[in-house]
Amino acid sequence: MANRRPLTENAQLKQRQVVEAAARLFAERSFSGVSMEDVAEAAGLAKPTLYHYFPGKAQILHQIHLQFIFPLLESARERAQSGMPAADELRAIIHDVLFLSAEKAGYLRTFNEHLRDLEAEAYLEVSGHRDEYRDIVEAAIRRGVENGEFTVEDPRIAALTMLGALVWSYQWLRSDRPRSVADVAEAIWRTFLFGLDGPGSNGAGPKRSRR
Repeated sequence: MANRRPLTENAQLKQRQVVEAAARLFAERSFSGVSMEDVAEAAGLAKPTLYHYFPGKAQILHQIHLQFIFPLLESARERAQSGMPAADELRAIIHDVLFLSAEKAGYLRTFNEHLRDLEAEAYLEVSGHRDEYRDIVEAAIRRGVENGEFTVEDPRIAALTMLGALVWSYQWLRSDRPRSVADVAEAIWRTFLFGLDGPGSNGAGPKRSRR
């Protein structure tokens, strides 16, 4: 099979417009409630032009998932190899997800609610990326336990709890709220680090990391 020619800069821009428009629509109406005609109209394209870039909704949905997880996964991989303290690694992950959620809420909602609408091969690919991200978070927590930064009963449960809270942030995180996204990320980080005891408490919460 002949290699496909690389997309021009204009074609890449059009693809991004399509994906962004579709993410908004899927978040508002659900995947099944949106047609290719709807996507074309939202992206400002004629329907035949849309099919030039994507053969169907399934391929657009796949791109939304990839464009959401890849930046997170790339940053997480780099930090996992950096040797930074586990506490700082987890703190950065919280900031990553919340900032991306605030910037691309439609992507996160689609990523969270429409995984099973992917076609079989795409589903396996995206599920693998999600599992890798979870494993990186879990590995950081395990490392923190081993070096005395955290006291955690079950690192897998801790990782799932943290990620579960973050991936639903599109339901309540709003840019027009008084607290900035960075402030909210820090609040979540402190809650995760200290538990409900809070810093300076005499309770039995997790140990505070040393920075």
